[in-house]
Amino acid sequence: MSAAGASAPPGPLPSPRSVAAVVALLALLACGFVLATRHVVLPWVVVGASMEPTLLQGDRVVVDLWTYRHRAPRPGEIVLFEGPRAGDPPMVKRVVEPPVAGRGAGELWVLGDHRERSLDSRRFGPVPAQRIVGRVAFRYWPLSRAGRVPSTPETESGFRLPDR
Repeated sequence: MSAAGASAPPGPLPSPRSVAAVVALLALLACGFVLATRHVVLPWVVVGASMEPTLLQGDRVVVDLWTYRHRAPRPGEIVLFEGPRAGDPPMVKRVVEPPVAGRGAGELWVLGDHRERSLDSRRFGPVPAQRIVGRVAFRYWPLSRAGRVPSTPETESGFRLPDR
């Protein structure tokens, strides 16, 4: 066989020590990812048109699970919360403070930005604060719309939350 047609001999095999180091690093990264997605952030896909034009059907967002452990949701923030009834899927809506007679402490009034297409507190009432999962903080997909999710948008109806 000619030298041009011969294949090069294989290089030395990695040592068991370096293989163990790579496996340990991958395990550490996997544990970090699991902890982060269960305690710090949660990736979420927006379902429905109730938050248009701010969030569109299929937008991928990051839900901050940490902030509301230290403070209450503020008017204008978009939240992910457990559905209003047992078995309902989680929902994404904006926290508002309309003058609601009898709203109890620890309850939030939430509305969709697209009022005509939103199932929200006008229909199911206030949401207990303990049902809030987290704050929708960042959109990462589609890339053309990636960035921080605004806290006080102007909606199609012209409604705008008061500045605080």
